Amino acid sequence: MFRIKICGVTAGDDALMAIACGADAIGINFCPQSARYVDPAAARRIVDAIDGKALVVAVFVNEPGGAIRSIVDPLGIGAVQLSGDEPADVAAALPYRVLKVVRPADGANLAGWSGYPCEALLLDAHRPGSYGGTGLALDWASLPALAETARGTDGGPKRWLLAGGLTPDNVREAIVSCRPFGVDVASGVESAPGKKDPRKVADFIQRAKEGLSIVRT
Repeated sequence: MFRIKICGVTAGDDALMAIACGADAIGINFCPQSARYVDPAAARRIVDAIDGKALVVAVFVNEPGGAIRSIVDPLGIGAVQLSGDEPADVAAALPYRVLKVVRPADGANLAGWSGYPCEALLLDAHRPGSYGGTGLALDWASLPALAETARGTDGGPKRWLLAGGLTPDNVREAIVSCRPFGVDVASGVESAPGKKDPRKVADFIQRAKEGLSIVRT
């Protein structure tokens, strides 16, 4: 699984810029309601530009498995992010690496996600009726204990990643505070929805790597 993902990429040039800065995953959004939506033809150009230089993650919201496969298979994408209310049987039937977005409400725990068939959970901020891209931050201090409530198949804590309200200014602090496996950002490195700002991307990745190096030592 990735350590640093730049999500909501809408152009091949932005993808290559993020990879050159050190991103190891690029997210392409296939949710039509998103300001960062990319149709399959445009996604083909992005995937071709990436050309295996980074993990490509296809982002979906409440799509049935057949619809996901009809987009992902022709593009040769090997990882999907389920960002809606997808039940476990949908995830289990997908022949890809699966990342499941979870938006814990106040006072909730993650015990119910222990058996969910995914490689990792992606923790994002909760806003009723929203499926991401809010720019809201989680309570970082509460996340280590919260994440412990979700267990993997080996009985240990399920791997998790952090999203929600991350920017170049706070990502290092966020990582040191809650010690995620990796981080995911979209709006925090943009000049406009779907358009990545090269300086913000470079600064975000540099500071994320600084934070990750601290928590891995």
